[in-house]
Amino acid sequence: SLTVVGDDKQMAPVLQTELPKGAEHQLGSIFKFYSDYWNVQRKMLEISYRSNKEIVDFVRQAGYRDQFKAHNEKGRMKLATPPTLDGDHWLNLVLDPDKPLICITHDDGISAQCSGLESDLTVSILNELLNNLVSEDTGEPYTVDEFFANGVGIVTPHIAQKSRICADMHKSLNASNYSA
Repeated sequence: SLTVVGDDKQMAPVLQTELPKGAEHQLGSIFKFYSDYWNVQRKMLEISYRSNKEIVDFVRQAGYRDQFKAHNEKGRMKLATPPTLDGDHWLNLVLDPDKPLICITHDDGISAQCSGLESDLTVSILNELLNNLVSEDTGEPYTVDEFFANGVGIVTPHIAQKSRICADMHKSLNASNYSA
């Protein structure tokens, strides 16, 4: 028995070369190989245990079935204290538990696989959440280790961007004297 988990609606892998004609099915995603080449029946995810209703509703617009639902429809992040940023600061909007889906756009049209601006934005969000995001299990703010293991998840399609965010966050933690 074999189970392959995948999502054909996600961004395809970044390839540096064109695939040989006729071999695309052998060199791409293993999910597409089994589902398309071998006609293995797909079973669509029906319940998301990680996202709330607003996020799942948005994702359905990408072509997911109407049966795709959120397990915790009213889920919201919980903060130990409300944001203390001045007035209209963009982080106030991002950290508002009543706004679970936020899109930040910017004019950096030159960064293909690694954006310093996006890393800076991500690290700013993480720093505001660190020691303020409350665990659903304990009702207490996460420790630094728990925060990164269970409190947040960062999704980026590029290894270079992941490396930049990790390096920038590590510098930020060191500058703040956190031990991680």
